[in-house]
Amino acid sequence: MICDHHVYYDEAYLNVDSLLDVLKKNRINNAILSPPCTKGKEPKKSELMYSFQRKLLSNEFGYFFSKLISNSFYNNKNELKLFWKIFSGNKNLKKIINPTNENLYSKIINSENLNMWYWINPNSSISLNEHQNKIEKMKNKIFGFKFHLYWHNFEISSLLEYQELANKYGFPIYIILDYIDAVELEYFLKNNKFKKILFGYGGFPMFKKCWQKIINFENCFIDLASNHIDTYIINKILHIFPIDRVIFSSDCPYNFEDKNNIFDYQLFKNRINSDKFNTLVKNKL
Repeated sequence: MICDHHVYYDEAYLNVDSLLDVLKKNRINNAILSPPCTKGKEPKKSELMYSFQRKLLSNEFGYFFSKLISNSFYNNKNELKLFWKIFSGNKNLKKIINPTNENLYSKIINSENLNMWYWINPNSSISLNEHQNKIEKMKNKIFGFKFHLYWHNFEISSLLEYQELANKYGFPIYIILDYIDAVELEYFLKNNKFKKILFGYGGFPMFKKCWQKIINFENCFIDLASNHIDTYIINKILHIFPIDRVIFSSDCPYNFEDKNNIFDYQLFKNRINSDKFNTLVKNKL
């Protein structure tokens, strides 16, 4: 049984039926879906842009410079700033601040092959009690909680508020990091009591700073999702982490598109040694 642990449900790309077709074609039995990040279709980023970002993140100066750039993308209304619209295929790109968990639930409720990450933004106006009420209604399809620091700009320590709720249901959590200090990450790791933590996008944007910390915590896992990482970074991760702590996630349907602009798992696989990949896809969080 193969499970893709991180897929975005974005109807600008695929609806439920077409997503299931893609999964079936690639012999993937199950997928854990996340609500979309933006209103409207995300513009396709060039490989050159990804490559430049990865290069920057490989050293301290580049890391600092990349952080400055990322902080300049959106205004205080979470709309893409005018300068960056020049490089975007979607001039009206806007972040989703309150992830549409209920909508995703309504789409997958009748599919036994699809479950969901219940995406929480600690900076939103939704209280812990409100979340609990929503979760209780959707718990049969929720795999775990998702937190996206890079997207929603909050401190990682604020996740500790959700430990009791996650553990009540036995949920793991999925984290996409931000440009945080390694000391902040270590504080979180030492004080967390989550069942399992999956760090997305290979620990982007911290990479090595993240790996050095989470390798010492047995409840921490890492995935190889997205085009933020390449073969070089993947090989580094597979050298540092035992293979059973590396989880198969893709970030489908973004990037890795075939000639028909449909996500192609083979293009995603091509970055990973085939023997390692065959072992990797057997892992379950």
